[in-house]
This record gives sequence, structure tokens and C-alpha cells, in this order.
Amino acid sequence: MSKGNQWARLRKRAGRVYTSTDKKLGGALSFLQATGREFQNDGGFTMAAAIAYYALFSFFPVVLLMVTVSSFFFSSATAQQKVIVWVERYLPASGNLVGANIGQILRARRTVSLLAVLSLLWSGSGVFSALDRAVNRAWGVTEQRPFWRQKLLALGMIVGAGSLLVLSIASTTFFNVIRRLRLSLPGWQLVDHLLPTLLPVTLTVSIFFLLYKILPNTTVRWSDVWLGALLTGLGWELAKYLFTWYLANFASYNLIYGSLALIIAFLAWSYYTGVIFIWGAEFTAELAKARRSRRSRRTASRRSRKDSAASKRRK
Repeated sequence: MSKGNQWARLRKRAGRVYTSTDKKLGGALSFLQATGREFQNDGGFTMAAAIAYYALFSFFPVVLLMVTVSSFFFSSATAQQKVIVWVERYLPASGNLVGANIGQILRARRTVSLLAVLSLLWSGSGVFSALDRAVNRAWGVTEQRPFWRQKLLALGMIVGAGSLLVLSIASTTFFNVIRRLRLSLPGWQLVDHLLPTLLPVTLTVSIFFLLYKILPNTTVRWSDVWLGALLTGLGWELAKYLFTWYLANFASYNLIYGSLALIIAFLAWSYYTGVIFIWGAEFTAELAKARRSRRSRRTASRRSRKDSAASKRRK
């Protein structure tokens, strides 16, 4: 038997196995294949690169604003520590990038705070535009929002980022107080062990949930986005853990890029985040389309049965 015939038989056998497995899983494999195809057709990797590009220009204005605001409530050293912890939480390896430059930011905060706000708003609008285009392309939406609505949404995203910092600081402070008081609350030990892991994951999933619900310039149901946000949030947390582990054990950015290593690591993680975010948007859009298609078929089936029953009564 020729190699061509053997290859054809293997392909047929693999096709049968794929079809059988897909049926057993309720069409999950076909759905994932469709999601990947849409991701490729919509230029997912290119859009992720655009998100990383805009994130680089938004990063220091965001940090500048957060340090400026935090330093009004805490000492300079405390503000620096809290912002670095927050940055490291969502951008692995970027804490060192902030730490290397934050001294100059703190010294300049009284003279450039207004400039920081303006820069943040402008840069944030660039990141929002990239996120907005990616999500709406996934949903097949071509009509753009008016300019003023885009800016309002960008401002809302900026306020949301600041709210995450405040929530992070408040939750850390609260649990530190509880620990110092040594209160013997029922089940507190279990909560104390699980919450440091569950709370960040919950915040991450909530961020993706809100972005997938708000950004599409079309009607989106809450039920359409929760599964995609959950899977994307968990996937992002896993990717962050793996990326941090890779940087600690295998990465050699310093040998290749020298003093630019931290910036390259930041761009790499921003790109990976963009890929995960866009994949989640495509997954959410495909899931919504599938559900709407099923609802349409059910509605058509009900109408057909009603018409058939009415026709029989007339006869």
C-alpha cells in the first residue's frame, strides 16, 4: 500500500474519531474550531500586538496617576509599595520596571499631576480603541460609537482601574486588621487561606465579564458573556502563573535585550494578555450566535407546530 493511501486512511479514521468525540461532547470541538477560525479571520494576533503597543504608551501615565493619588493618602514609600504590588499583580515583571523609575515620578508628582491626568486620558483612549475594535470585530459589528461615547467609556475604564487599586488596598488592610485582632470567627481559618487566592481570581473574572458586556456596540445579554468571562479569567490567571514561572526559570531577556529587558517582558505579557482577551471575545461572540441560532430554531419549530395544529382544526 502506498504512503498516499495510508495517509488517506489515517485522515478518514481521524475524521471519524473527531466526529464521534464531537457528538459525545455536544459539539464542543466544532465550537472551539469555529472560535479559532474566527480568531484567525479577524486578525486576532495583529489586534493583540496593537493592544500591547498602546499598553506600552499607557503604562507610565497610569502609574503616574496612581502614585500621585495614592501619595495624598499615604507616605511616598507606602504609595510606591502599594502601586508596585498592584502592578505586579496584573503585569508580571513590571513591578521592577516601575521600581526603577518611580522615584522620579514621586518627586515630580506636585508639578505634573494635571499632565498625568491628561496623558492618562489620552493614552487610555488609545488602549480602549484597540480593545473596542477587537471586541466589536469579534461580534461582527461595523458601526462605531460616537466620539464622545468612546471617550466616556475610556474614562470609565480608567476609573475602573483606579477602583481596583482602591479595592485591593482596602481588602488588604481589612484582612490585616482581622489578623492582628486574632478574632476567632467561625470558619475564619478556611477563609483566611482561600481568600488571598479567590479574591484576585474573582476580580479578574469580573473585569473580563464587564468588558465583554460593555464594549460590544450591540445588544449583549448577561447570559451570553458569563461563561466566556469565566474561562478567559481562569485562563489568564493560569497564563500569568506560567509566564511568571518562565521569567524566573528560563527567560534570558537580559542577555538579549540588556537594559530593555523589562520593557520587552512587559510587551510580551501585554501581547499574551491581548491574545487571551481577543480569544475570549471570539468565544463569547460565537457562543451568543449559537444560542441565538438555537432560540430561532425553537421559535420556528413552535410556529410550525402551531400552524400545523391550526391547519388541522380548519380541516
